[in-house]
Amino acid sequence: LITERYLCPILNNPAHGRIQYEGHSFYSRLFYECNPGYTVVGPKERICVSDGFWEPVIDVYCIRKDEVCTIDHLISNGQHMPQQQVYYPDQQIRIECNPGYELNRLSPVQTCLKNGTWSPSEMPRCLKSPCGEPPSIANAYLVNTTSTYAQYACIERYVLKDSVSKIECKQGRWQTSRPQCIEAMCRHPAMEGFNGHVMNARSIFLSGEGTGLSCNSSTRYDLIPMVNYVICDNYGSWKPILPKCYAKCRLPELGKKVVGYFMDDSANEWYGKELQPGAYIRHGYTIKYQCQCPSKFTEKCSLIKPSFIQCLDGQWTNGGPYCREEISETCHVSLNISHILLNNSTKLNNILNESQSLDYECIDGYKKMTNVTCIQGYLTADPLCEPKNCTTHPYWIKNGYVKYQNRRHGGYAEYSCRNGYKLSNYRTIRCLFGQWESPYDRNNLIQCVADTCLHPGFIRHGKTYVVNYGTSRYVLSANVTLRHGASLQFECDPGYMLTGNRGTTCFSGLWRPDQLPVYRHVSLQHTLHKFVSKG
Repeated sequence: LITERYLCPILNNPAHGRIQYEGHSFYSRLFYECNPGYTVVGPKERICVSDGFWEPVIDVYCIRKDEVCTIDHLISNGQHMPQQQVYYPDQQIRIECNPGYELNRLSPVQTCLKNGTWSPSEMPRCLKSPCGEPPSIANAYLVNTTSTYAQYACIERYVLKDSVSKIECKQGRWQTSRPQCIEAMCRHPAMEGFNGHVMNARSIFLSGEGTGLSCNSSTRYDLIPMVNYVICDNYGSWKPILPKCYAKCRLPELGKKVVGYFMDDSANEWYGKELQPGAYIRHGYTIKYQCQCPSKFTEKCSLIKPSFIQCLDGQWTNGGPYCREEISETCHVSLNISHILLNNSTKLNNILNESQSLDYECIDGYKKMTNVTCIQGYLTADPLCEPKNCTTHPYWIKNGYVKYQNRRHGGYAEYSCRNGYKLSNYRTIRCLFGQWESPYDRNNLIQCVADTCLHPGFIRHGKTYVVNYGTSRYVLSANVTLRHGASLQFECDPGYMLTGNRGTTCFSGLWRPDQLPVYRHVSLQHTLHKFVSKG
């Protein structure tokens, strides 16, 4: 019995078209047709699934044929890109032939015109173009051969010259310019950019040969990455990758204005500790320093931000530590800060006065993270906007569950279904700029559809019954599927006995137990004996 719950609704006819229904029950189909002069955009048919949905859930409409172009037939021995149902004026497609075939003209491009026709008017064709046996090449072997090209690779310790590996078949002949395999060798590391000391003085290294590397002074230079021996591989490349010698930076004297230096890299064993002037700092490390506070500003000294310098190949960024001789009464505000909206007065002169706070907001989807005030010419913090986190629970879906670890921007929520249902599409959504993606988006529809079991087959000399909650039953017909939880009972015809399971249940798309019983013929004498013994 089909209940109203499983009936799919009547849909609105598309403009300039109509819908033909095969029925409205589970597995019924509908078909879209357009009026003469119009063509269907979208799926031409949909199917009724459980819980009353027509799938796929995509808008379907009719459009005039003379406003778009269509591909009426497939490209033999090739394909067209991009592949769409309709193409709009000025849109182009590119015809690509399968390996072993080539176009019968030079241009692979077709352009859709405003009257719904293609230019050129005739689609190109992919024709077979054999060239015979590919030529042999010294120190190389074939890896792929078609009627349009042959591809080669070099034997061990040889490499392709200029990375050319293919020879093309054109107009029935292999082209005369061909790949070449030359002996693999590596140039001297100094010619490849290494700026330290090379132990081996030769200019060319053959495959398998190596050399040691070092910097001219371990006190003032670092080998990064720490690779002190390299080998020329079978492909003419140094392995591991060649390092480089980076110069260290020396901490200058403190002077009158700098209070002290502190390591700012958390991975370093000196992190947070004070460093002495004259110490050598490795390339890439960042140093924090504090400027001395004049006595007249003592009450605000705690608000002055520390400054930073970084060592980059022997040079300090910003020219090294710098402290102002005089404390400014104003602060400069950059106008090029991501995701931030400044008020009109700040936009005009981008200046804050002493003790003035910056009035700023964040663009939609971002939240304000810092309060900014001008103290002694320094901003107490940088203006900062970060993506908003989600504040609500992700969307629920019918017959399903959703779980998530957090509601932070970029976090994921994962969907699952109740027993007897399965996901029909993607299983995750994301939190983006304070909003969860909707699972009902037509391009990313997430829903739980009823799980069904295929027809299990029939037993010989017996019948299969579908049991309704243990109260009623009916004979199982052919070519039907059954929902999760449905149970079957097996009975033999008179004169036969079951061997094996007497029933099975549909559970999450599988029959449990999954083996059908078999019959066993019972003789008349055996049947009479059982009858007498029972009597």
